[in-house]
Amino acid sequence: MSTNDTTDKKKSEWDQRECGALWLNTGKTNNKYYSGAVVLKKGTAEEQKIKILVFKNKYKEEGSNKPDLVMYEDDRPPKEEQNDVTDSVVEEEGHLI
Repeated sequence: MSTNDTTDKKKSEWDQRECGALWLNTGKTNNKYYSGAVVLKKGTAEEQKIKILVFKNKYKEEGSNKPDLVMYEDDRPPKEEQNDVTDSVVEEEGHLI
């Protein structure tokens, strides 16, 4: 097996396991958050893509069992339908950052 075959096999395995992606965003008040989508039940008849927002948990305490990041379903309309109001909704949630 050549190096390319090994690389292609590994890439293929990772491609098959991929279930979403996130992009780093900066809100109007400089709060950073991630947005993207997760695919549930990939490759099945019940496959579903869910848009998500991810914020840093500012209530995380050192040594606590609280999560570092918190995910929310993104219920904002698609970008072509968005206006400044939707940005302010993300900024309100940005209190987690």
